[in-house]
Amino acid sequence: MDSNPTKHFSRYIYTIRAKDGYAVTFSWNELHNTPVGKKVFLLTETESHPNNGIILISKSDRYTGRRFVKDVSEIQIERK
Repeated sequence: MDSNPTKHFSRYIYTIRAKDGYAVTFSWNELHNTPVGKKVFLLTETESHPNNGIILISKSDRYTGRRFVKDVSEIQIERK
């Protein structure tokens, strides 16, 4: 067995799905060990989207639209 148990975390993937089927993914390392993770937000309401359920946005992505999820229905955490 590996003497460093934190290495096992690098095998985890987060998948965030919207009610319409759209999905985005983040690795554990991306969320916990890079600047990207400091600017990923789950929001319940914004001025521009007041009643769309939960919204996920990754503000540090160069093209934020790809990981903008309206109406989040599921967050799945898998070990690969």
